[in-house]
Amino acid sequence: MNNISKIMKKAIDWLSETSYPYTGFSHPLDANRVKEAAKALCSWGETLDEDVKSYCRTLNWPESAIETLQKVFELANNGKLAYKEYSEQYFKKYWNIKDDELKEKSWLESIFIDHLWGRKRIDWSKLKQVNILVGINGSGKTSFLNIINDLVNIPKKKNNQVEVDVNPSKNLLAPITFVRTIDNSLVDKKKNESVLSQQLKKVINQNPEEASFFNYLLRSLVDFKQTEIVKKNVSVFLEIVNSFFEETGKRAMYDFNPARLFFTNDRLDEIGVEQLSSGEKQLLLILLQVFLQEKQKSILLMDEPEVSLHISWQQKLIDTIIKLNPNCQLIVATHSPSMFGNGWGDKIVFMEDIARDEERD
Repeated sequence: MNNISKIMKKAIDWLSETSYPYTGFSHPLDANRVKEAAKALCSWGETLDEDVKSYCRTLNWPESAIETLQKVFELANNGKLAYKEYSEQYFKKYWNIKDDELKEKSWLESIFIDHLWGRKRIDWSKLKQVNILVGINGSGKTSFLNIINDLVNIPKKKNNQVEVDVNPSKNLLAPITFVRTIDNSLVDKKKNESVLSQQLKKVINQNPEEASFFNYLLRSLVDFKQTEIVKKNVSVFLEIVNSFFEETGKRAMYDFNPARLFFTNDRLDEIGVEQLSSGEKQLLLILLQVFLQEKQKSILLMDEPEVSLHISWQQKLIDTIIKLNPNCQLIVATHSPSMFGNGWGDKIVFMEDIARDEERD
């Protein structure tokens, strides 16, 4: 029981004082209580492991209540319950968590992975704010990024033989965003549009499951105190985007009512997302997700972001990301010297230096 955090213990004790453990969701407030509690806990990196379940049993929770809580946690962990930041109401009012008990979320400092592909061991210590991972195809760069992302964003997979140890612990890691390179030629035949266009639209348009540009603009309509802040932040963001787009004669613009992001060409005709080039889409997908981190401490993973990007765009991408969010840690897997040629060469880490065959040790 010593492995349960103070936050999780106080949350379970609080739920025990409600009718939930004994009547399930029959009480009109219980479904909302449990979902909000799970979202708040998951936003802080808490998971419902066997130690927590055992603790629930010591409080005489029936198995049906534990099973339901497990399902709600899985939904929250998978982003199926719309939520972004932890709720101060739950942490402070209901669970009586003091500020000094909430450690600041941290960047990744070191990571150790054993049994990658059943034969590789990765030992990477002293990660910095900007980390550029270089290696030949098949050296494990993408697998490495997937493991880091899954560590925080996806519940533990069954039958996974890979052992992972990170510092700080995953409960204290900052939120992770993974921007995967998408081949613009991949087409969703059902929707008759590229997969890259679909992903970009998810980040632009209304999205109840995760942050989007539409959701961000909507704040100004819900809370008028936020209007000027939102306008200023969006203006700065679009100025950055359009500094890239000016080379192609296009321009990104926005409206508040209706809340939307739209684009024009060099004739000032409005054009759709699908009419942007693959490089423009890829760039927007990256910069929008960094912007939506709202300068909070975050970890950004990028797998070959140079694909479809002009060399001049590659050269200033890292600088632009740091400008958008100075509190963002980058771990970038790349093959392009242009990505680190603009003063980032000392941030290169070679896969061959951190990965070893286990049988050689």
